[in-house]
This record gives sequence, C-alpha cells and structure tokens, in this order.
Amino acid sequence: MPVRHSRQLPLPVSTSPLRGPILILADALFDGNVPAPALANRGFSERFGMDSHGLDDLALLRLIGEYVERGLLRVCGRADELLGRPDVIGLTAAGGAAWEAARRPDWSCYVDTVMRETDRGWRLEVRSPSKEAAQSYIDASEAAPLHVARGKIRWRRAERAPLTPWRRASMWIGVVSCTLPADPPQWPRFQRRFDGWRTLPELLARNRKPRRG
Repeated sequence: MPVRHSRQLPLPVSTSPLRGPILILADALFDGNVPAPALANRGFSERFGMDSHGLDDLALLRLIGEYVERGLLRVCGRADELLGRPDVIGLTAAGGAAWEAARRPDWSCYVDTVMRETDRGWRLEVRSPSKEAAQSYIDASEAAPLHVARGKIRWRRAERAPLTPWRRASMWIGVVSCTLPADPPQWPRFQRRFDGWRTLPELLARNRKPRRG
C-alpha cells in the first residue's frame, strides 16, 4: 500500500530513530535519491566516501522495506526487485527530519555543486542558502585548483528552491564558465580555504571543530 507523506517538513525532533545501518543509508541519501543497486554493500565505501553499512543484499532489502513502511524512506518501483533493477530510494520529509536530528547540519554553510560540459567548455553551478559559503567554494576550488574560471560569476536568488529532494530553502545560485586544469587538485589547500560543507565527511569534520566565541 502506498505511504502518503505531508508536503511540509515535520517539526524538529530532539532525538532521531536512525541508528546503525539505517543512519548510514540516510547519510548516503541526504542530498539525493539513489538507485537501489548503488546502496549495496559492494563498493559502498568508495562510492559514498564513508564507512559501509555491512549488510548483505537480503538484509538491506528488509531494512529498506521496514523504513519505507515507517514513512522515512520512499521508493519508486517494485519493492520485490529493489536490488536487481534501478529503482530509486530517497528520504521522505520525515526521514530528512530524522537525519537532521542525528547529524545536526548547519544548512547555512551547505553548498551543492554541479559541473556540466558545454559546447564551449565547462560550466560550474554552485547553490547555497549563503552567498558567502557559495563564494567560499568558488574561491577554494580556484586556489586548489579544481577549475579555472573564465569570466565573472553570474548570481541569482531563488526562493523555495530544492536544497535537497526533501527540503526547500531560499538559495543563492552562482554560474561561471571554466576550464579544467591539467594537474590534479591540491585537496589540503581546498579544505583550508573552503568555509562550508558538501558531503557527510565534511559535515562531521565541521561539527567536530570547536565553536568560536
């Protein structure tokens, strides 16, 4: 039976029902919906850059089914073939709120990036609730360098834009044409200059830093 979900985020909760493997799955899903085969234990750590959940395919299927029934995950496709075809798994609004309670993300520092190839080279799009965080990513990726900008950044403001598949926010969106350097990026230099987070490891590292003041 399909599960209906509210279009509005639930009120914040003080504790999270996500623990162990299901929290690791939510970590992989917080910023995007993922084809079910990509959640299998094989290659999970390399794919998402974090510890694996350690579940075999059958246990993973049962866990997904349990949290779909609880309304924290959603699935498109036939549940009895989840690990054999590219059905897509994502967090619901309630699942996203549970993930927030577990990880305590500071969304004002979150940055989402997309690099697209065009007829004239590459185009970088940076999205964040904070223009300063978005600019920080652009500056850090120039210094590393992850890319070399060609021209000025074009900024626009979007109200109630998708921050994640389950959350909306007012966003700054910056677009700039760029080229890719021949040499590999210097990631330590990038991390020193980037004052924000994009991935779970970056979020956890940020949360471990002592707060100023």
